[in-house]
Amino acid sequence: MIITALLNHMKKTEETILSQSRMIENIEEFNQSLVQEEEKVRHANDELAKQKNELMAAKHQTEKMNTEMLIQNEIVKYISSSLEIDRLMAMIADSLIGALGANIAAIVLYPGATDNNESKSNIRTTNSQEFQTLFSNYVLAGCLNQYIQNNRTFVDNEVDEARYDFLQNSKVGSMVIIPLIKGEARIGALCVGHPNHDYFDENTQLRFFESIVAQFLIALENANLYMRMEKLATKDGLTGVYNRGYLTKLLKEALNDAVLNQTSISLALFDIDHFKLVNDTYGHLTGDEVIKVLAGIAMEIAAKNFGLVGRFGGEEFVILFPEKTIDQSIKPVEKLRSLLKEASVEHNGKKVNITISVGLTCYPETCSNPQELLNHADWAMYYSKQNGRDQITIDNDTVQKLVKMQ
Repeated sequence: MIITALLNHMKKTEETILSQSRMIENIEEFNQSLVQEEEKVRHANDELAKQKNELMAAKHQTEKMNTEMLIQNEIVKYISSSLEIDRLMAMIADSLIGALGANIAAIVLYPGATDNNESKSNIRTTNSQEFQTLFSNYVLAGCLNQYIQNNRTFVDNEVDEARYDFLQNSKVGSMVIIPLIKGEARIGALCVGHPNHDYFDENTQLRFFESIVAQFLIALENANLYMRMEKLATKDGLTGVYNRGYLTKLLKEALNDAVLNQTSISLALFDIDHFKLVNDTYGHLTGDEVIKVLAGIAMEIAAKNFGLVGRFGGEEFVILFPEKTIDQSIKPVEKLRSLLKEASVEHNGKKVNITISVGLTCYPETCSNPQELLNHADWAMYYSKQNGRDQITIDNDTVQKLVKMQ
């Protein structure tokens, strides 16, 4: 009996152990399946995170492209509506700073790019005013040229400020310098600095900036063409002063202002003494040189005295002095006469001297009818020529009577 009971107990124990072993195996299998599921979930999360990063990168790239398109559209819109290069330069620089997060944006044009005799630039920066002043001085001094000698775009995506004198304390991480090329000549440059490293990639960013430069060059060419056409319409081809047609327009406007505002306006009409003899003796080329010398000095006098100068015809010229009386005008006119007398043109080693006869009048001081201002100046100039030349005659009643009698 005891043995039988013991055997039964052992059997039950074995069954219990077997059952527990199976349970442990099941638990291990379940745990393994959990580990596998956990791995799947982790992998899925990794994929989701990767996709999220890719979506964020795509979103960032799309936003960047949209921003670039907006900038390009604004530039195209501006090009089609305006020919003011200075304002376009400012708009581009402002856009690159504001929309792209650049901390430096500079456009520089070298002498002769438009009507500029000196380099000019438009610079925007998020740095201090002191930095902007120093950077501007470096740019105008030509510091960018050494990086674009081969007329190719220069990129540094790991900027070390110690390598660039003009970037000290600039916080620039990446920089691009793009030359402005017209034909084979380098006429300027675009420089952009960004605080991030590795910012300017070839596939997107560089193409964008090169597109900006291409559009700017189109605008520049349009502006230059417009200036040339305007010059042909308003300026005398030989001397560069206003031609008769445009001078007449300016005179009419100035006279209307004088009448409306009850202010004075003086006018000096002058021509070169014995000019026909100059042409006959020395030739028309020498005569042209004499006219150009006269025009150059007349422009300097006019500019210093807020006047306007134009070629009225042949060797006749006019200087208009808005808001000036006879007393205020006589000094610059006398300066013109004396400077021309000191000047000369050489022909085969001989000096060709220049003197002028001048008639000076003023509304309403000596001429009450603004429409007669040129006639009064002409009478006064005629009196100068008939009475010894190389002198200034101020319009007055006596002069008018004597000239009309002749």
